[in-house]
Amino acid sequence: MPSILLKLLVGHLVGDFLLQGDRDAANKASFRVLARHVMVHAVILTLVLLTHSQWVLRDWLVIGGLLTSHAVIDAITVRWLKPGGRRIAIDQIAHLSAIVVAAQLIAPGVLSEAWEWMRLQLRDSRNWWTAGGLAMAVWVGAVVVGLLVKPYAERLKQRGGSAEGLEQAGRTIGKCERALIYLALITGNDAFIGFVVAAKALLRLPEARDERAQGASEYFLVGTLLSVVWAVVAGLATRAILGN
Repeated sequence: MPSILLKLLVGHLVGDFLLQGDRDAANKASFRVLARHVMVHAVILTLVLLTHSQWVLRDWLVIGGLLTSHAVIDAITVRWLKPGGRRIAIDQIAHLSAIVVAAQLIAPGVLSEAWEWMRLQLRDSRNWWTAGGLAMAVWVGAVVVGLLVKPYAERLKQRGGSAEGLEQAGRTIGKCERALIYLALITGNDAFIGFVVAAKALLRLPEARDERAQGASEYFLVGTLLSVVWAVVAGLATRAILGN
């Protein structure tokens, strides 16, 4: 990826997420809070440009325009849109669009370079195998594990027990668990799998000690083991295909 575009994107992520707390994000309707937020981005963008430019006036003007657009976008979204995912999505799309324009002005041809980089990634079969393996481990795994544990859940209900928790929480936990295991295998950090399994086991320890919840504990144990086995098989298969 072209360096200036990458630097601007990373700088934006640092300023908008790493260095911005929830309170500031919710109170940017205040001029003082918004000004402080823009100043943080000004420092970051100055550092970015110092590593890329030879003090060209045009580049500094572009950075000034990017900062102005950032302030305007934040002021509009925080006042006109309700808090939530929609506001975050619109806000970030607008910021990213401004960043792309700024990168093109600072380094003409950056968009064609970025497109070529994307084309290379899409033409690399290893990336497709990796993405396919992730989909198999996480989302296909959710369907398969759900079907495999369904008889145990029904039997547990017949015995008067309950395998219910927060709606969809179990599926989300399973997806995160399988994603971590898959990524650990793909990157060669196999030992991390033990940490994931141990962390989940510790969270389930109180239930396992409760004799009244023995059926539920066994149900969750079966689900966990099936989830882990599926993710490990998907990860090892993908790793073998990639030749890692």
